[in-house]
Order: sequence, then structure tokens, then C-alpha cells
Amino acid sequence: MFLRRRSFAPRWLVLLAAVLLLRAGWSWSLWALVLLAPALVGARWRWRLTALLLTPLAVGLAAFAGGVVAYTTGTATRQGYGLPGVEYWNLSRDSRVSRTTSGCVVMGHEELTMVPNNLAVELMGRLFGAMPGSYRGPYPTRAEASALVEAGAAPLDFSELTAGRLHLAGRAFHLEPELHQFIAWLERRRDEGAPRSASGVLAWPLAVIRSGAAPNGLVFLVDLEGQRLVAVYDDRRSR
Repeated sequence: MFLRRRSFAPRWLVLLAAVLLLRAGWSWSLWALVLLAPALVGARWRWRLTALLLTPLAVGLAAFAGGVVAYTTGTATRQGYGLPGVEYWNLSRDSRVSRTTSGCVVMGHEELTMVPNNLAVELMGRLFGAMPGSYRGPYPTRAEASALVEAGAAPLDFSELTAGRLHLAGRAFHLEPELHQFIAWLERRRDEGAPRSASGVLAWPLAVIRSGAAPNGLVFLVDLEGQRLVAVYDDRRSR
């Protein structure tokens, strides 16, 4: 009776796997194992490992497909985790999709779900432009928004804005609670406290509003027609 000799991967492949596992984050190490594990074991185990490791790949493909479907139905978001900064929710310029965060608790499977979803949204945005139902109006850059405010902004009472009342260019606008409460929360994320001044300019359907003064102010781009925040620029990011 003869013992069948197992065929293992060449030494260079084992070394490559070790380097990837040492240098990559622990969650990316999972991907390295998914791709390299079948090649690192004996031949008779490869079909078992391949079948087992198809599961996380299937999860990633399902997340990618979910991102495509969400984009076509106008409900897609770019997903992330952790404590967001004040500019985290800014719409992307290509797909006009906002961000969401799952919070500070990291489960370890984010690369299997969030990364494929975000790749799908990015790809759809590059291929087809703005997501259906998303904001389609003007989207000034940080410099353009600051120039608009400095050129023709009227004084505002920021406390009225955070209460849902906005007066610009002789017109009165009502802001939905979800929008003006979110703006107030973003303002509180700064450490400077209540802004000393506020000003704004109307570029329908966009209101460009600065709270506080440079270099420590925030500039809000508010879609008055769709009642949503397009972007917020932190002056401190410009320095």
C-alpha cells in the first residue's frame, strides 16, 4: 500500500501569503485567505476549501448587486463606519449619492458588504451620472461657495435657520425638521460653540449659507426644493 503524497503550494506562494497577512489589516487578511487558502493546502482539500470560501465571495457579489439595484431605484448610499466628520455626508459629484455610517462598532465583515456596495455605486455613477431622484442642481466647490457668500450674502439669524425658518432674497422658506435639526447637529460638532454671525445667498434651488466667519466657519449648501443638505464645507479643511 502506497501513501499518496500531498501537493503543496510552492514556497514563494506561502511567503507571499505570509507577507500579505502581516502587512494587511485583519479584515483584509480575510480576503487574502479567501484567495490563497486553496493553493496552500493539499490537493484533496482544495475542493472543500473552495466550496467553503465561495460563501464570502457570494456575500460580496450580493452586496454589489444590491448597490446596483439601490442606485437604479434612487435609494443607494455610500456606506461606512466610525465617527463621521462634518463633511462626511456631502453628496458625491458624479452619482449625487450621500453617505451613511453604521457607527463606531466594527463587526469585521464590512469589506464583504460595504466595499462591494460602494464599488457598485461608484461604477454606476461613472457610467450613468446622477442617481435617479437625486439632487441635480448646481454643486459649487468649496472655493466657489465661499466666493458666492463673500460676493453677495445677506445677514441671517442662524438660530432661525436651525429652527426651520430661512429668509433670503426677500423670500421666506420653511425647512423640514429632519433638515434643520441635522444642520444644527452639524454646527454643534464644532468646538467653537454658537456662531457669532451667519449670512447666505440664494442660487435657486440652492441656498449657500455660512455660519460663523472664516477661518472657523461652516458653509452649508441646502437644496430648498428637495429639502436636503447637498454639502457642508469646513473652513478649517481649507488651511
